[in-house]
Amino acid sequence: MLVIYSLLLVSALAAIFILRKTDSSRLKAGLVYIHLILLFMPIALMSTNTACGLTCSSCHNNLPVLFMYSIPITAAAAAFFGFVGVPLFYTLSNRRIKTRWIKNFVRRYSASNIQLCLLNTAKPVAFSFKSLRSGIFLSVGMLEILTKDEIEAVLLHEISHIKRLSSVTKFSQKLLMFSPFYKFAGFNGSDKLEEEAADKFAISIQKTDKYLQSAKRKMDKFG
Repeated sequence: MLVIYSLLLVSALAAIFILRKTDSSRLKAGLVYIHLILLFMPIALMSTNTACGLTCSSCHNNLPVLFMYSIPITAAAAAFFGFVGVPLFYTLSNRRIKTRWIKNFVRRYSASNIQLCLLNTAKPVAFSFKSLRSGIFLSVGMLEILTKDEIEAVLLHEISHIKRLSSVTKFSQKLLMFSPFYKFAGFNGSDKLEEEAADKFAISIQKTDKYLQSAKRKMDKFG
């Protein structure tokens, strides 16, 4: 069993290094989940084996059967946690944004049905995710310090993340923080490229970078 656990951990680390080499948002997100599944598989195997031993079942120390039980359970738990659990927590724990012009603006530039939620914090924050239903989150503090044009620039930036699926990568990056190998993932470079692409989208719609840059300056100052 120790050999199996070691192989799983080595495979999890290999997924991290493959992740560093790819530029595909979909592949990056997939590798994050593969890494987490491999990383927590030893725990699932030990738990299943212990349960089999306590119940005197035939699966005790039977590796093929243990894997047969553990793989789907771990994969289902990771998928639920990443695509349903965490997004649902964020959505249910925050109020919906009901400001009509914000809702109409997002609807105009996005074909998908995006949830708009308000973060109850004075810190200027904006982020998005793409899950079963995509969401954009804006903080009370950000709405207070930005003008309408600056808020639109931020919304366009987040809409671009959702359209390009880079929000999947960014959200997966947050999930990867549960891994002790997080620092080896090398997300920083790809984040810069994705941020630049989102900025370009906002600038192309507004025909100027004035509002985006002023929004960034204010958020940096008060954040």
